[in-house]
Amino acid sequence: MSDPVRITNPGAESLGYDSDGHEIMAVDIYVNPPRVDVFHGTPPAWSSFGNKTIWGGNEWVDDSPTRSDIEKRDKEITAYKNTLSAQQKENKNKRTEVGKRLSAAIAAREKDENTPCRKRRCRRYYTTGVQTPAGRAERIRIPY
Repeated sequence: MSDPVRITNPGAESLGYDSDGHEIMAVDIYVNPPRVDVFHGTPPAWSSFGNKTIWGGNEWVDDSPTRSDIEKRDKEITAYKNTLSAQQKENKNKRTEVGKRLSAAIAAREKDENTPCRKRRCRRYYTTGVQTPAGRAERIRIPY
């Protein structure tokens, strides 16, 4: 039996040396195709690239998805996308509402000239109530 990977040009020319001082050689690498199982006449399981196969006795049990499995998964994906879009709409509505409240708060602040925050130049944040992907509450900085 031959190895699945074989170096076919062991006496190749030197390409130079790497940073550790090891010599780099130009070699050809050949990968043998999968061998046929002598006893059952089927290729080994690792050669089935697209399908997940399980060896069961003297026969192959195909575990690839059926049309109903694919349709079920499509329905799950569609439902998940609909849930995400509903959450995005809800977050957008919250942002719009919070933006209106923030604008009103800024307008009220501009009317009041004697706020201590203007004198100290402190930063104030307003929480929008919308969660960021990191799980923290989204905050908007109120200008001075």
